[in-house]
Amino acid sequence: MSLGPFVLPFRGEQYSFAINFNSKPEEKSNYDLACIAFDVKGTVHDTLHARKPTALDGALVKGFEKQALPEEAVPVEGDDVIYMFPKKFERQVEVLMFVASAPTIPGKKHDLSSTGKLEFAVSYTDTNGKTFNQTFDLKSLTQPAAGTEGPVSTIIVAVMYLQAEGGWTLRDVGSCHPYDSPGLIVPEMKRAILDLRDKHKVSLDAADNLVLDEAERIPVTRQWQDQSLSDAAAGRAADPSAPTPVKKLRLDLSWTFWPPPPPTEEGEEPQEEPAIEFNLIMYNKDGEEVQSVSSGNREATGSHAGRPEPEEEEEEEEKEEEKEDEDEEGEEGEEGEEAVAPQEPPSPPPPPKVDPYEFKERDVVYLELPELPAEVRSMVLLVTNYDEEQGFTRVRTVRCRVVDVSAGEAPLPGSKAAVAAAAAVAAGEAAPPNPERILADFSVLSKYEADKAVTQVALLKLYKEYSDSAYNVFRAAAVDDAAAFVAQEPETVVKALKEYLDTNKKQKATEAAALAAAEEAGEEVTTDLRPHSWRFRTLGLTFGGDSLEAVEHDIKNLVSFDGELAPGAARVCATSRATFPNGDTYFGSYANDVKHGPGVYAFVTGAAYAGEYAGGKRHGRGVMVFPDGGTYVGEFAADKFEGQGQYRYPDGSVYTGAWSNGQKHGRGVYWDTARGCLQGEWQKGLLVGEAVYDQPALRFRGEFVRGVPAGSASYTLTSHRTLDMPCFAAKDIQSMQGPTLSLPCAYGIPPGSGDEPQLDEDGQPIEDPDKPPLPTFPKYEGLTYTAEELPLQVEDTVFPPEEGKPVPIPSVPAFSVAAGLVA
Repeated sequence: MSLGPFVLPFRGEQYSFAINFNSKPEEKSNYDLACIAFDVKGTVHDTLHARKPTALDGALVKGFEKQALPEEAVPVEGDDVIYMFPKKFERQVEVLMFVASAPTIPGKKHDLSSTGKLEFAVSYTDTNGKTFNQTFDLKSLTQPAAGTEGPVSTIIVAVMYLQAEGGWTLRDVGSCHPYDSPGLIVPEMKRAILDLRDKHKVSLDAADNLVLDEAERIPVTRQWQDQSLSDAAAGRAADPSAPTPVKKLRLDLSWTFWPPPPPTEEGEEPQEEPAIEFNLIMYNKDGEEVQSVSSGNREATGSHAGRPEPEEEEEEEEKEEEKEDEDEEGEEGEEGEEAVAPQEPPSPPPPPKVDPYEFKERDVVYLELPELPAEVRSMVLLVTNYDEEQGFTRVRTVRCRVVDVSAGEAPLPGSKAAVAAAAAVAAGEAAPPNPERILADFSVLSKYEADKAVTQVALLKLYKEYSDSAYNVFRAAAVDDAAAFVAQEPETVVKALKEYLDTNKKQKATEAAALAAAEEAGEEVTTDLRPHSWRFRTLGLTFGGDSLEAVEHDIKNLVSFDGELAPGAARVCATSRATFPNGDTYFGSYANDVKHGPGVYAFVTGAAYAGEYAGGKRHGRGVMVFPDGGTYVGEFAADKFEGQGQYRYPDGSVYTGAWSNGQKHGRGVYWDTARGCLQGEWQKGLLVGEAVYDQPALRFRGEFVRGVPAGSASYTLTSHRTLDMPCFAAKDIQSMQGPTLSLPCAYGIPPGSGDEPQLDEDGQPIEDPDKPPLPTFPKYEGLTYTAEELPLQVEDTVFPPEEGKPVPIPSVPAFSVAAGLVA
């Protein structure tokens, strides 16, 4: 990238800056070009980004904010465009920083390198009316430098500065950072200002006056941003593994209005402001409301609305002092002074500039997270105006700030504490540190006339993410997405799922012990014993209806589902996270309102699955672990084992082969714990027909009926099968008969059992008390054995396999997940 430095036309009417990242319209919301304005003191003066599309009283405007663009503005092509109108700039603004960024999407690799194209375009018109368009490639900057790790999520693309002699100068910066928001790189932007002075010899008041604070942040929050409160509080902490605990939150609420329309008739009163209200509704895991805080209901367990009441006595004293001063001035004026002729009243001062996106506090809600009822799983914040005639037509913005006040709050403007702090600063003392931290600042912008049908806005969701959730199982693997997780080697996936199973068992034991101890002590458990973290997700969804009941279905979707979700639409998202009433969790792909594609599912029982879904059911290749320790690797259909697969039983035995409707069915091989290998044909879970059973010292070949040998058979012993035989016996066999002995024989089923017992609907034998039970493999108690011939010599077979490894022997089919059984 090589941009400037060059001076833009001093008397230009319009400069335009654009970022082009992809030709796919559906991805346009994923990237953002922001502009941060610094004043002559080197402090952040204003910001422009996707949730604040105008700045500096209209001198900077986002391209999509058509209402704020002057009529004479010249449209510019670009995926995200910033228009700059130089003649509107305030004199104190000296430096502009243009920042490209890509938000983090949980469960998906998403940064500025994720797109095939990334360009920065500049256009302007000179004094002769000639238009210039220049494009600069940023893609090369997204490749991490040698020896560095992590994504390139933010680039300070360019700096623009105004020098004393006049004219805006544009110069490239090109510094890359792993943080996904321009609000997290304020120190880096200030260093770029210092570089202008120190490296490029540019004289700027901003560089001479700025104060570099490594902890300085600007809250810039996007729609669908999903982040843990602790991570947001830590910001860009040096040690992200030690998140800052957040115990108390304040939700600041704001809404602003468009000016009322002029009266249509003489004497008609102007329209009143809409009666906006809020509702913070808390739900349990079943999606049932537990409690709420609202404009009309100001308090609930662990939460309340409204700031603390001011100290009334101090306010009254100040009023009395002001009154006494006024009385004294009036008395002095009555003592024989000459009358002064009335003068014309001074002209009123010009009205202050109105920032259309100013945060005007309307209400606040406090949340003591440890004090909330244990059953609260999530909460949704809604702002409503049920006026069917107007809806949100008059509403310009609805906004919410999430503030961590665990360490205290900043004094309110005008309060005694604020006045004292200001006096201390005026006296040259250091300003007291601000103990509160803004974690998110999110707004919903007006849609103008389209908002007439809007009566409810869902702004924010707060929810618990449990440590044993499917999302955390995925995240521990440190791969890009669900597809990458399920594409790992089966043994790697099995290991990850078994670690989840072990953690789940330990946690359940801990919970049971805590409950038992509380019961023994006669105490009530009021806290959630499952390890979890609180997260927030910005929503920005608009609804109609005349009550909360009208959108109950959509709100319940928000409670149980974390993914991009349009009101009334089916769930479609590749990075979905879902929670089910029984406690199960899912992370992966949704399509047409059901699980579809790669995904990870964690059962509350301790089982877990990672693989493909179709139509809401496990379908395709997958890996599953069971609470008893059993594991399956292979193919699924409609939630059951179907096709080729391998099941490892908890005792260490393994079946590899064909499955149907969840049972062994077709050609397969079974390795038992005695290093025996049984190969044959299964039907509905039981071995039938001719089969071969190899053990270290012998081979058995015979007919099987419902899993047990019956009818003609043969035993074969070879020198290779004498591993477990006494040395003298092995020597005798080889010296007398050569290396191989074969003994034909026959087995009989116990009298009265019957060769073909009746089966139930699941294919299992129906118990008959009048008949002896049919023995099951590999236990042969009750079977009779009869030798038919003397031993005969047969072909040698290499045996056994390596100890502890079910390696197929010759004539035993091999197995792979990709190809199934291979003869």
